[in-house]
Amino acid sequence: MKKLLVVLAFAMLAVLPNAFSQNWGIGARFGYWDGTAFSLDVKKYNGGNALEFIGTFYGDDAFEVAGLYEWNKELGSGFQFYYGFGASVGMWESGNDTDFGLGIDGVLGVEWFLPNNIPFSLALDWMPQFRLIPDTDFWGNFSFTIKYVF
Repeated sequence: MKKLLVVLAFAMLAVLPNAFSQNWGIGARFGYWDGTAFSLDVKKYNGGNALEFIGTFYGDDAFEVAGLYEWNKELGSGFQFYYGFGASVGMWESGNDTDFGLGIDGVLGVEWFLPNNIPFSLALDWMPQFRLIPDTDFWGNFSFTIKYVF
């Protein structure tokens, strides 16, 4: 499944620059409390706001998709502070069963756009989640993201 995600990411890198104008970012996100999560991150920058979509694999037995609406604040020297909210849905194996989850998500982070027209950005953020289904709980994780920006 991870190989499929890598192939999909490279295919999107080849197709997306021709399909859209500018102000997009696509990349890899690494995180979760024990370092086992890998995500594909797609972000549409729109002035002071952004839409971000994150597809995450947690090991071999769980997948989650999140959509976030974000506000961006320029900090200078290529740095942006961002915060926002959204929702997520996920599926994971639990013993012999497959569970479905639904949650309300937040995000709080800093993104640095590399200087000298280098088309990449680096971000560090915290994403808290209030899970509504199947059980009500709260958790969050820190993540590091590298994106190709076009």
